[in-house]
Amino acid sequence: MKKLCILGDSISIHYREYLIPFLDDEFEIVTKDGLEEASKDLNIPVGANVGDSRMLRDYLLHEDENGRITYDYVMFNCGLHDIKANIETGVQQVLIEDYEKNLNSILDIWQRNNVKIIFLTSTPVIDKIHNSPERIALNKIKRSRKDLLAYNEVALKVMKERGIPVIDLFSFTDKFGEAAFCDHAHFTHEVRKLQAAYLAGAVKAIVQQF
Repeated sequence: MKKLCILGDSISIHYREYLIPFLDDEFEIVTKDGLEEASKDLNIPVGANVGDSRMLRDYLLHEDENGRITYDYVMFNCGLHDIKANIETGVQQVLIEDYEKNLNSILDIWQRNNVKIIFLTSTPVIDKIHNSPERIALNKIKRSRKDLLAYNEVALKVMKERGIPVIDLFSFTDKFGEAAFCDHAHFTHEVRKLQAAYLAGAVKAIVQQF
C-alpha cells in the first residue's frame, strides 16, 4: 500500500480526523508526530502543526538528513502562519519573497526523494473576525485577507512553474462565508467534514494522474 503524508497547519489537524477514513482503504496515512501537543493550542505551531514555510523547510531538512522521507505522496500546506503580521510594525512573520524561496526549497527536498506532491491553498481569513480588538489582544498578531490572497497567488505561481497539482481549499471553503468559522481562523465540524470529503475526492483523482 502506498504511503500518503499529510502535513499542514491547525486547519489540517481539524479536517484530518474526517479525511483519513476516506483515504485509509487506499493509502497508509502518515503525519508529523505531536497531535496531542498541537491540539492544546491551535494557534501555536508545535507538534503536528507544521507552522510557517520556514519551519516546514527546516523540519523536512532534518527528516531528509535522517532518511525519514519514505512516503510516496504528500499533501501539504503552509501560509497562514507566514502571513502573521506584527501588530506594531505590520511586518509578516515570513516575508512574501522568503515564502516563495521556502516553497521552492520544500519542493526540492521532496522531489529529490521522489515524492509526488499535492499542494493545498490556505483557507480564508475574514478581517473583521480575525482582527477584532479582543482577538488581537489575545493573539498579539494580525492576519489580513489581502495578504492571504497574495501569498496564495505566489504559491500558485510556484506550483505552476514546478508542475505541482493544486487543490483549491481556499475557494471551496470561502463559499461558506462567515458561518463556516467556529473562531477567528478555524471551522465548524460540519465544514471540516465537507473539507475532508472534497479533499479525499481531489486526492484520489490527482493520484490517478501521476
